Amino acid sequence: MLTLLLLVCCCSNMIVNNSVYAEDLNEQMENFKTEMLTVISQLSGKIDNVNSKVYTMQQEITNMKLLYGSNIDHVDQRLSLKLESIEGVVQDLKPHRNCADLYNQGKTISGPAMIAPYWPNSCSNCVSVLCDQDSDGGRWTIIQKRQVVETRENFNRGYQEYAQSFGNMIGGEYWMGLALLHILSQQGNQELHIELEDWDGNKRWAKYSTFSVGPPEDYYRLKVTGYSGDAGDAMGLSNGQAFSTHDRDNDVAPFNCAELNKGGGWWYKQCADAQLNGEPNNATDTPWSQGIMWYQWRGDQYSLKGVTMKIRPTTE
Repeated sequence: MLTLLLLVCCCSNMIVNNSVYAEDLNEQMENFKTEMLTVISQLSGKIDNVNSKVYTMQQEITNMKLLYGSNIDHVDQRLSLKLESIEGVVQDLKPHRNCADLYNQGKTISGPAMIAPYWPNSCSNCVSVLCDQDSDGGRWTIIQKRQVVETRENFNRGYQEYAQSFGNMIGGEYWMGLALLHILSQQGNQELHIELEDWDGNKRWAKYSTFSVGPPEDYYRLKVTGYSGDAGDAMGLSNGQAFSTHDRDNDVAPFNCAELNKGGGWWYKQCADAQLNGEPNNATDTPWSQGIMWYQWRGDQYSLKGVTMKIRPTTE
């Protein structure tokens, strides 16, 4: 009986304690709920305030557009005119990479000119070139010239000399140099025009729609295709060939073609149908392949009187 009484007392105490705990927890929950409602009410007021300010700003912007709209349009027009003027000045200041750039900017007089072929990578290292702005629409950069002058230029040179420019571009004989020729030929697709003259004053021409010279690590390899003209396709045999000289044999012949041709550097294969850097010879009976040669026109035992090679971009 005593045990039963003790058990009843314990259970009563537990019920009382649990009831007190439940009431306390319920009070805490009510307090938390009240606090949250207060916070939500405050946030709601702030949101309403922000929305009101945004609406006010939108109205102000609309009013400004209505008030100043015509003036803003006028300012836009004046700014557009100024920008066009500035763009024109920038174009005038833009370095000219070749004779075509000069021509496009209104500099249409043939003769020597300064260009910046390494732009936009570099605006320094300007070089002097010879431009033909008269023939066939102009825009030509002359890369080689052979003609009868009192003192003929020596084209019997080594590989490193051919990599650089030599000669007299004004009134003399001239070679642009393979390094610069490579840079120019990378400025979009280039076309090549070659003018030939024999000792009787007859003239022929050859044009190639694609022309490029590779980098030095590929031995300035030539790409020349798309022949047209009346001289015959003498450059076709040189297409895809590396440049060779008497001290750098890059041809595919079992002998050194440059040595055979008295040292003139060229894009030899086995050897070539054209050799425009050959040794000049005033006689029309020239030893085999040893003159300024264009086989498809005057054969390989005739040294031509004059040659001009020039390039221009067909795409910018």
